[in-house]
Amino acid sequence: MEMKQAVLRAKRAILDLFGDEDIDEIGLEEIEFDPVEAVWNITIGFRRPWSRSPRTESKLVGAMFSNYGERWYKTVRLSDTDEKLLSVKDRILKDAA
Repeated sequence: MEMKQAVLRAKRAILDLFGDEDIDEIGLEEIEFDPVEAVWNITIGFRRPWSRSPRTESKLVGAMFSNYGERWYKTVRLSDTDEKLLSVKDRILKDAA
């Protein structure tokens, strides 16, 4: 499977699994191919409704919502040989501090 095909398959898997949660801003974050296991590890980021700030006309009010930028990250594991979805796991980012 080509890299672009693997990414599209991973995004479709996230949409299928989390679509009823009204997720948006879905995007590729990381991709890695493991040649030994013949597995694609693809991290997809997205937002959930409860991590968005309310719509507001005031930038000051919007800036007070600290969780506005919160994204969720999931690592999708796909078999390269048969494109089978193997797992979807949380991708926890290390503190930048």
